[in-house]
Amino acid sequence: MLAHEPDGDRIANAALKAVRHRRPSPTRPGQCMSRPELAAAVNDELHAMDVMDSDIDGNYVGKLEQGKIHRPREDYRRVAFRRALRVDGDGDLGFSIFRRSRIDPPLIGGSSAMTAVPQQLEADRPNLDGEENWQESLDALAAEIELKGNFGAFQNALGKFRSLSHIPTHRFSSYASQQYALARWAERLSWICDNDGRDEASIWLSRAYEHAMKADQPHFVAYVLMRQSQRALDAGDARNAVVHIRAALAEPALPRRIQALCMTRLAEAFALAGDDTGLEHAGTAARYSTIQDEDPAAAIARHCDTRYVNAVDGRCRTLLGDHADAVRVLQDVLADETPAPAVDKGLWLTHLAEAYQPSNPQQAAATGQRALILFHQSGSTRIVRALQPLALGLRPQRRIPIVTEFLTAHREALTAGLTG
Repeated sequence: MLAHEPDGDRIANAALKAVRHRRPSPTRPGQCMSRPELAAAVNDELHAMDVMDSDIDGNYVGKLEQGKIHRPREDYRRVAFRRALRVDGDGDLGFSIFRRSRIDPPLIGGSSAMTAVPQQLEADRPNLDGEENWQESLDALAAEIELKGNFGAFQNALGKFRSLSHIPTHRFSSYASQQYALARWAERLSWICDNDGRDEASIWLSRAYEHAMKADQPHFVAYVLMRQSQRALDAGDARNAVVHIRAALAEPALPRRIQALCMTRLAEAFALAGDDTGLEHAGTAARYSTIQDEDPAAAIARHCDTRYVNAVDGRCRTLLGDHADAVRVLQDVLADETPAPAVDKGLWLTHLAEAYQPSNPQQAAATGQRALILFHQSGSTRIVRALQPLALGLRPQRRIPIVTEFLTAHREALTAGLTG
C-alpha cells in the first residue's frame, strides 16, 4: 500500500484559493470562479500557447489549493495559471519555490540546493529591453511586408507570437503589458491570414480580442472590433459590420484617429445598405482624421489620414450609385503620390474600376488590370476577391479585348489565390 502524505505536512494554498474567489464566474453572475471554471480558463491559455496535451481539471485545482500538490511542475502550466487569474507572479498564487519540505535542506547539502534559488529569481526579473523588442519586431514585419509582399509573413509572425507566449510574465513589466503584446501580434496574424486567404483569420482576431480585454486596453479592443467590422464588409454583411463598429465606438476615451477609422467602417456599412447617411459618417471621419492627437494609442490608426478617408468616401458614393462623383474622388486619391500600402492602393483601384464600369467598361477593365498588378506585388488575395463583382459585371462586355484580358487575368489570379 502506498504511503499517504500526513495531513500535518500539507500546507493549504490559501493564496491560490483567495485569488480564485476574487475572480467572477464566467457563467454564474454574482458568484466567484469555480475550480472547474478555473481549470477551463487555464486550459484555454495552454491551448493559446499551442500546448494541447497538458489539460487540467477541477480536481487538479483542488489538490493545489489543499496543498496536495505544492505547485505545477511545468513552467507553461504556471504561466497559464497566471494568465487565467491575471496576476504577475507565481508568488501571487502561492506557487513559491520556498514551500515547506519534509526534508530539512541542510541534510541534503543545503549550499548547493540554495544557490540555484537566486539564479532562478534573477531569471524571473523583468526584461524591459525584451519587452520593447516586440514592438520593434512588429514594425519591422510590417515594413518587410510592404517591401516584399505578404509572402512567407505568416510563419514569421506565428513564430513571434509563440515566442511571446512562452516568455514568463516576470520578464515583462506587468501581466497587462504581455497581454497587449500578444493582442498586437494576434491581430497582425489575422490581417496576414485575411490577405493570404487563410481560414484562421477569424480565430486569430478572436484571440486578439481576448488578449486586448485581459490587457485592459480599450483603444485596442475598439481596433479589433473595427477589424471585425472590416471583415464583415469584405463579406458584404452590412448588419454585422454596424454591430461590431457600434461596439467599438462604445469603448471609453478613444483617440480621435481611432474614432475616425471606426467612422469609415460605419460609413461604408450604411452605404452598402443603400443608406445615404453613409456619406455623413464619412464626413465625420474626415473631420476626426484632421484633429491632432498626441495620444500614443492613436498610432495604431495613423494610416487613417485624409486620403484614406477620401477613398472610403469614394467607395460609399459607388455603393450609392453616384458613379461620376466616385470617379472624381478616387482619381484624386490615386493621384496623390504619397507612399501608401500596396494593399490599400489595390483596393482603391478596385473601387475606381467599379465606379467606371457603368459608363466606361474599357476603363474599368484597364483599372482592374492595374489592381491585379498590385495583387501580384503584395500577395494580397483581398484585392482579387474585391475584384469579383467587377469581373461579374463586365462579363456581358467580354467581347471587348481589354475586358477579355482582364477577365482572363482575374480568373488566373483567383485560381492562384485559391490554390496557393
